[in-house]
Amino acid sequence: MTKRKFLFSAIIPVFALCCTILLGTSALKTAKADETTIIESLEVKMNKAEEGNEISSLFEFENQEEMLLKVPDGAPYTAKLIYIQYNTGVSIYEEGADWSFFGKTKIEKNEPYIVRVKFEAKAGHKLDVSGEGEKYVESMKVPGLETGKGKDIEVWSGSGYSMDGSAKEVDFVYSLGISRLGLYPSIYPEIGKAVTTTYATSYTDTAYWIAGAPGPFEYKAVVAPIGTEVQTVNVFGKSTCHVQLTAVNAMSGGTMLIRAGGRTDD
Repeated sequence: MTKRKFLFSAIIPVFALCCTILLGTSALKTAKADETTIIESLEVKMNKAEEGNEISSLFEFENQEEMLLKVPDGAPYTAKLIYIQYNTGVSIYEEGADWSFFGKTKIEKNEPYIVRVKFEAKAGHKLDVSGEGEKYVESMKVPGLETGKGKDIEVWSGSGYSMDGSAKEVDFVYSLGISRLGLYPSIYPEIGKAVTTTYATSYTDTAYWIAGAPGPFEYKAVVAPIGTEVQTVNVFGKSTCHVQLTAVNAMSGGTMLIRAGGRTDD
């Protein structure tokens, strides 16, 4: 074998080895690029506001032009203010509206303000949306406000999330005093027959969507037709309202007022 042939034969396996190393390194880099880190918890800064303050005083922005709220330094996500509503569903602010105008809305007592925030994961990170991302609702941190039933602010489940874990929406309910949210329940009476109904929701621990006061609650009929009975069941941390009505004569539609009395307010 000549020296030239020997050198050529020796180079081939070395070249093959180098290619293998290079390809392996490239694959490793690709794998690392595809890796994502699960975000364990979420946090957004808000302020305590008083009656008569502007709704804007409740928020701290990192970028007001983009409506991005303040999150911890280096957080792998952003928090964007999507909208604010009254309990009736009437909007105070919607995405893209003039914040300099709508942010001047005055905060009133016994009026719940529903604030929706969209958390979006940054590159290389994603949210855990198993269980619709409810883990973030339960562990949400809001520096500046105490969270929980009857506390400064309540954290409720948002309306949606992205299947790929890129985003999760969360609702915050801010209320100075006890407030009822949502539609009014109904009961349909029949003459001489006891008609019953149970008021409860799947998403709260109270019969109605109540914000601003801690349970347990006791429900009482304040304005109701003759023959109305109201009972409260407090069990497993839930306050459920049961109503029974036996009509004694024909009656037209009307409003029956049932009050939920909490430990601190009515």
